Amino acid sequence: MRLAQLMGYGMTLVLLTGCGNRFGSLNYTMMPGFARPVQAAGPVAAVTLPKVDIGRPSSMAFDLAGNLLVANASGGSLMAVTSRGEALEKADNLPDPSAVTVSRSGAVYVACQKDGSIVKMTTREIKRTVTGLTSPKGLAVASDESLFVTLPLSREIIEIKADGTRQTLWKHATWAPEQITVTAKDEIFVSVHEGTKCRLLQLDRKGKQVDEYQFQHPLTSLAADDKGRLLVATAAPDKENILVGELGWLDRNGEWSILAENVVRPMAVTVYPGGNAVYAHYDEAKHRYEIVSIAGVVAAPWLAGS
Repeated sequence: MRLAQLMGYGMTLVLLTGCGNRFGSLNYTMMPGFARPVQAAGPVAAVTLPKVDIGRPSSMAFDLAGNLLVANASGGSLMAVTSRGEALEKADNLPDPSAVTVSRSGAVYVACQKDGSIVKMTTREIKRTVTGLTSPKGLAVASDESLFVTLPLSREIIEIKADGTRQTLWKHATWAPEQITVTAKDEIFVSVHEGTKCRLLQLDRKGKQVDEYQFQHPLTSLAADDKGRLLVATAAPDKENILVGELGWLDRNGEWSILAENVVRPMAVTVYPGGNAVYAHYDEAKHRYEIVSIAGVVAAPWLAGS
């Protein structure tokens, strides 16, 4: 049985949920006198790229060269941003790119929601390797190059192996899967929702549920670091119907550590090798999305040289 440490009175509270007795996000408003368990975050540096328009980022990932890949849903393109803020367009004519992921071999995969395809990019070519999907939302890749794709409309996750064969990995009658990530140990984490109920499930390679975390608000983006921690963004509409949420780490004990609060439209997060959290948020004053890097204790923040 795992314990969730609560600050304030120096007490611990045993919390039971799901099939693994873990809890990711608590409703502390129902527990007066207790503060949320928050770790001290490193310095936050908002990075402005005046010559770079990242459009409306739906997903981000780092390639093996350390460039930040940004799926631009509004522009139908994939951008590559260097650590010095220089950007180039790696691909265009992508119908509503919803997710980007990078394999250990360096191959880049982009899910296109509008035409139901997956584009594979290597140093030699760019081609559509998968077609016929119904509005793919999330995309992740395992160590053996197997792809995991979430299909919210059919409420399933499919696995596409390196040889092109497909199979349904997970399916539910009412839960719709959206965001998905795979850790360095090939552990699968996927966010699901049913109405206002939001969960984060851990699945094994056969699609069996291993664990479950509950959240108050929908998960808008998800990524894993090399230690298996999960970087999670959550958000809900405010009074002006603008998505506002928070960003934090979820560790293996179910501890939720906030990195940033009151983030406007936190729609894309990723982790730089070494542990830096990177996310995109909307700057209402400038009417544009910008990249934010949160420095870790050891590694220097990405974009420090810009």
